[in-house]
Order: sequence, then C-alpha cells, then structure tokens
Amino acid sequence: MGIGPVNFVCVQLAKMKKEVHLYYGARNKSEVTLKKFPANTKLILATDDGSKGKKGFITKILEKAGYPKGTIVLACGPEPMLKETARICLKNQWVCHVSLERHMACGVGACNGCVIDTKCDDGKIKRKRVCKEGPVFNAAEVVWT
Repeated sequence: MGIGPVNFVCVQLAKMKKEVHLYYGARNKSEVTLKKFPANTKLILATDDGSKGKKGFITKILEKAGYPKGTIVLACGPEPMLKETARICLKNQWVCHVSLERHMACGVGACNGCVIDTKCDDGKIKRKRVCKEGPVFNAAEVVWT
C-alpha cells in the first residue's frame, strides 16, 4: 500500500538530483506491484520466498548496508518490519521516519481510535493520533510494542 507515496518521494528527490536506495520487500513476486522508478533510484528488491529479487526479509539486507551515520531512512510497511527497521537505524545512528497505518474511524482526530504512544524528550509518554499528528513519525519517538 505504501509504495505509491514512496515512489512520489523518489520522483521529488530525482528533481533535486539526489540518489535514492530503495529497499523494496514483499512476500512474493505477485506482491511487487510497482515496477518503474525514477533514474535516481537504485532498487534493492527482496521477496520472502525468493521468487523475485533476493530471498528473505528486506530488513536483513538493510542491516548489512553499511551506510554512514546520519543516513536518512524512510520506511512504510507492516508494523513488525517498521519496528525492525527502527532498531537497525537506531543501532547504526541513522535517522528513520516511519509511515504508520492505523484503522481511523473518524480521520480527523476526534475519536482517538488511531493513537500510538511516543516518547518525549523528558522521558514521558505522549499519545499521538496517526490521523492528525502523523502518519509519519520519527521512529526513535515511537514506543514499539
């Protein structure tokens, strides 16, 4: 679901002449829905079953990437994958932003049905609404369960 907006980011970064390394994971080749990316995009593809690209979880490949401190990572996908991506980024001192998905009953912040726990600088926990304060959050702020 989130690959469409990721492609949009790749297009915008291409306009700025920025290079992008896109780690694209899926269960199998039939779930690899987007096949064309801007010229600035180096695609690293993996499927769980190995039917397209490398075999295995995309996070295992990302973990071995060896980028320098301060590298910016943008991630979307299932929450367990986002949690693992956040762990890898924290360990490598990369900046990580995650796009979260939640069921949103109202979509305007009134029902609090899409809240997540986040860490504040003072160590306190603050609840934020994915529909209102998100959906993109700094992964270091998210309280991963």
